Amino acid sequence: MSDSTDSNHILLSVLIEYHAMGFKVIPICDDGIIPNVAGILTPTEQQNSIEESKNGKVEPVNYIYNHPEFWTEERIRKEEYRFNNVATTLGKTYQDGNPLYLNALDIDSDQVFTILSRLINNDGDVFYFIDKARKLTFVSRTKKRFGRHIFWLSNKQHKSIGTMECKSGSEFEIKTDNSQGLITLPPSRHREDREFHYQSIGLNKIERLDKMYDSLIDTLNDCLKPTNRNTKYDTREKANNQFRVILNDEQINSIYQLVSIYYKTGYRHHITYGLSGLLHRYNISRVIDFANPKTVDQ
Repeated sequence: MSDSTDSNHILLSVLIEYHAMGFKVIPICDDGIIPNVAGILTPTEQQNSIEESKNGKVEPVNYIYNHPEFWTEERIRKEEYRFNNVATTLGKTYQDGNPLYLNALDIDSDQVFTILSRLINNDGDVFYFIDKARKLTFVSRTKKRFGRHIFWLSNKQHKSIGTMECKSGSEFEIKTDNSQGLITLPPSRHREDREFHYQSIGLNKIERLDKMYDSLIDTLNDCLKPTNRNTKYDTREKANNQFRVILNDEQINSIYQLVSIYYKTGYRHHITYGLSGLLHRYNISRVIDFANPKTVDQ
């Protein structure tokens, strides 16, 4: 996806490509905030919007959300002038004529970025989730240092996850409908910084990844407040507690001797997060405090 744009307009070629990929584009004004949709609906669509809305008013963005067939290439060409910036709504969409659901992971915290930086698959191999996602689907970089938007398609619609459902310091969002607003797309400018433009850092396609949602909830389940955790994983966690591995003192001392020499300023967080994730992955119930070599229950 080309990030080329003039001073206040998204290229038509970018908009058409986004539409073909499965994005449900929304034109955004030059301020990077307000949807530029006044008068975008036909009289018939306005009446339908009134009938569909809860407040009896015309709601163009919700109408586009509820009608994934709204955009055609011809209509995009006609409305191209509206796109000073561009965003997308989520939910039901079409790709190559097939009905699917558009989802996005919005990374909001350093903690979540760190967790996704180093994971272990079922074969015990370490991999960098965000780097892997970039090679599979559409990924964009936001203004935040660790900000990333990862998009994928699924064959069913999932429950949205908002930051209010997360523990403080471990915020993320999984957007699956219009309940959490729009997501700005490259090369739009940031609403608070005219010099910053969102960047595409993945593929020029949105991949169908039906297992992505469950994998993310599984990986980030500890970031959710207890009352918001997925019952499926709470149940599994209770079952796993029956099979926790208990390290004996000799094993603990061996790990301590191997790792403690590297536990120095500049490396502590990497060691702590990496080892904690590894121990959690293999259901080991005790961890080591390297500043004070004794064991504590997880």
